[in-house]
Amino acid sequence: MKTALAILTALLIAPLAALDAAEAAKPNIIFILADDLGWGDLGCYGHPHIRTPNLDAMAADGRLYTQFYVNSPVCSPSRAAFMTGQFPSRLRVFGALGEDGDEKGNAKFVDPAQPNLARILKEQGYATGHFGKWHLDSITDPSAPPISRYGFDESRAHVATGPSFDELEKKLPWGEGKNARSSEWIMSASLDFLERNKQGPVFINIWFMVPHASLSPSKEQREGYKEFRSNGRLHDAGLRKGVGADVSTPQEIYYPSVTEMDAQIGRLIQKLKEMGTYENTILVFSSDNGPETIHISKAMHSGVGSTGVFRGQKRSLYDGGIRVPFIISWPKGGIPRGTVDRALTVSGVDLLPSLLGLANVAVPQEFKGDGEDLSKAFLGQSFAREKALFWEQRGGQTGSPLQFSPRLAMREGPWKLLMNPDGSRLELYDLQKHMMETDNLASEFPEVAQRMKASLEDWRKTLPEPNEHFSEMKPSGWETLLSGGKLRKGKTPEPDSAPSEKGENTKRKRKVKAN
Repeated sequence: MKTALAILTALLIAPLAALDAAEAAKPNIIFILADDLGWGDLGCYGHPHIRTPNLDAMAADGRLYTQFYVNSPVCSPSRAAFMTGQFPSRLRVFGALGEDGDEKGNAKFVDPAQPNLARILKEQGYATGHFGKWHLDSITDPSAPPISRYGFDESRAHVATGPSFDELEKKLPWGEGKNARSSEWIMSASLDFLERNKQGPVFINIWFMVPHASLSPSKEQREGYKEFRSNGRLHDAGLRKGVGADVSTPQEIYYPSVTEMDAQIGRLIQKLKEMGTYENTILVFSSDNGPETIHISKAMHSGVGSTGVFRGQKRSLYDGGIRVPFIISWPKGGIPRGTVDRALTVSGVDLLPSLLGLANVAVPQEFKGDGEDLSKAFLGQSFAREKALFWEQRGGQTGSPLQFSPRLAMREGPWKLLMNPDGSRLELYDLQKHMMETDNLASEFPEVAQRMKASLEDWRKTLPEPNEHFSEMKPSGWETLLSGGKLRKGKTPEPDSAPSEKGENTKRKRKVKAN
C-alpha cells in the first residue's frame, strides 16, 4: 500500500516539478546591433520605402521605443556603453578604437577587467558568443586582449583580434564587395553557435556591419528596388573596383543593404521557432549611432540613411546622431506584444542592468553602472526614470554646419541641454514639445538651463582628462561671410573642411576618415 501511494505521489508531483523547471528555465538573450542605422530606417519606424518585414514582425511580437539613445554618436563608445553599462568617457573611449590607437587620449581598448554583460552571464551558466563587428580593441596592438578575455566562449569578428571573416572575403567573386555578404556570414556563424548550444541558455551578440559605408549590395539584392534606378551612373567612390558599375542612385545601394540585414534576422527568428526556443528568447535590436552623412567619401554613393524628423547625423549630439531604433521582445517573459512606448527615455547604459533584471540575474556587487534597471518598464509596468543621461563628443563632425552640435549634452525629463566645454553655445530644448532642436529656450527658461549646466559641469569633473583633447571646430566659410570676415578673392563661400575622426582639421583635398 505504501509503495502504491509513493508511486501515485510521484506521478502527481513529477508534472508539477517539470512545470516548475520549465518556468525556471533561463531565457536566451540575443542582442542584434546594426551599424550606422538611422532612427527612421525601418518600416515599423515609418520609413516609406525600405522593406524590413522581419524587424516589423519582431516589433509586433514585442515592444518598440521611440526615445532610445545610444551614449555616443560614434561606434566604439556606444558599443562600450552597451557592454559595460558605463558612460564611455569613464572608460576613456572617446572615439573609434582598433584603428587610431591612443590618439587624442583615446584608450587602446576597453579594459577587459571591467564588469560586462557577457562575463556576468557566462558566470551564470550562459554559453556566450560574439559574431560580427567588435570595434572595442586594437587590431594593430599586440597587447590588445582577444574577445575571449571579455567573457565570450566563441567569436568571429570584424575589427577585432582573433577569428575573422577574412577568408570568406577573399573568395568573393569579382565585382562583389564584402558588405554584400557580411550579414549572411555573421548570421550563419551565429546560427551555427546557436545549434551547437541548443540546450541553452545562450547569450549572443549579432553585430552587423551594415549599413556602415562602404556598401555594395549584389545585383540580386538590388532587384527589389528597381524603382530607384535612373538613366545615369552613380560615382562609385569608396566602392571596391568593379562594384556598382550599374548602380545609379544612393537609394539603390542603401535600401537593399538594410533589407538584406532584415532577411538575415528572419533566418534567426525561423531557427529559434524550429528549435522551440523563440518564446523564451529575449531579442533586442538597436543601432550603434545615427546614419552616416553623404559628405564622407565612403558614403557619397550611399549616404541616405534617415534620422526621421530629428536634426543631426552620425558624430552629432543632436538627436539624429544618438536617437536610434530599439525593439525588444520576449513572448514567454511577458513583454507586451505590439506595444509602443513613446514616453520613457531609455539608453544604452540601461541595457546591462535591464537584461539581467529580466533574466533574474543579480548585478555583481563590484558593478558601478550609469544606467537603470528598466526591466519592469520593458514588461509594461509603470516606471519613472530617475537618472539623467550625459554625453561627451570629443571628435570631429562632418556634413552641413546645421548638424554640428555642441560637445556636451544632457537629457533630464523632457529637457535636453547642449553646450561646449567653455560654456559657449548653451542650447536648451523641450523635446516633448519641439523635438527637432531648432528652438533654443535657454533664454526663456534660464533657471532650467543654469541648473542643468551646473549638473553637466559636475559630471564632467568625474571624467578622465575633462579639459583635454577636444577637436577645434573652425567657423565655416558661410559664417565668415555673414560675420564680416574676409574670403579669398575669387572663391565661392563654402564650409571649411570638417575635422577628421583623429580630431585634426584637414584640407579639403584630403578624405575624412570614417570609423
